Amino acid sequence: MKGDFGKRVLGPALIPLGAFAFIGALVFGFSRILLVVPKDGSVIIGILMAGCVLFGAAAVAKGTAIKSPQRAALLAFSILLLAGGVAAGLSIGTRTVKEHLAVGATITAQNVKFTKAELDLPADKPFLLEFDNKDATLHNVAIYKDPSATDAVTLFKGPLVQGPKVAEYEVKKPLPKGVWFFQCDVHKSMNGTARVGGATGPGPGGPPSPAPSVSAPSPTAQPTVGTTVALTAKTFTFDKKTLEFVANALVVLTLDNQDPNIPHNFALYRDAGYSQEIFKPDPVTGPGQKEYRFPTPGPGTYYFQCDFHPIPAMRGTVTVK
Repeated sequence: MKGDFGKRVLGPALIPLGAFAFIGALVFGFSRILLVVPKDGSVIIGILMAGCVLFGAAAVAKGTAIKSPQRAALLAFSILLLAGGVAAGLSIGTRTVKEHLAVGATITAQNVKFTKAELDLPADKPFLLEFDNKDATLHNVAIYKDPSATDAVTLFKGPLVQGPKVAEYEVKKPLPKGVWFFQCDVHKSMNGTARVGGATGPGPGGPPSPAPSVSAPSPTAQPTVGTTVALTAKTFTFDKKTLEFVANALVVLTLDNQDPNIPHNFALYRDAGYSQEIFKPDPVTGPGQKEYRFPTPGPGTYYFQCDFHPIPAMRGTVTVK
């Protein structure tokens, strides 16, 4: 009776349990190998392992038809895979598995503007910021504590995205709850308020101060034209880096924007930090031309740029004599 119980009950019950334990150990060992090797290598190893599993399953399906040396080789391979995976995991350590982040917010850039003036973001946890750049130019999304936008107040700075393209920013460092400032670092006129964790209240720094107006010359005291100059913008580059103006006279500057669907302007500043405006007009969207007229300041060195693309290639100096 005892022998019948072992043959009819205990034996059949141990076969699936043993197979389950063996397969579980095999999968565990194989997973350790996949986590040790580089990401691209794990794909190749996974494909090879799938082939081995199919081969082994076919061999097992033959049952008694498979020879003892072949059965021993399959068993030895399985044990080697298990032992090798555990040993590799212990000695090298596993590769960090990329954390899946949920989309916390979306924002779109179109016509050199953000479609949102306020951005609601989660606080105290990593998330994805989905950025849809519909413009055929460079944009990004950066979050700062205040509009000074310096490294000291940076909370998050996304890499530049050449549009049209949809990108997903991984905000891995959790943002603190508060009302912060966001902008495009290339087109700083593209900015808004970032409310993190449902924070309320006014944006940092309050509303932007209005740009100083440039007084038009009096009809009765129209200054004479002292300088006439042409400036070309092409592939986000001004064709001139230095200009000379006659002091206390009228400048007639024609801006030829050859970049399709991209706005450029010519703005003049007193300082190299581009904070003290002298002349800041509306842009012209390419391809197109626009004539700017403005009076010059006194003799000295001044600085000009495209306010929409304040990059080195679209900046220069003006000498007024």
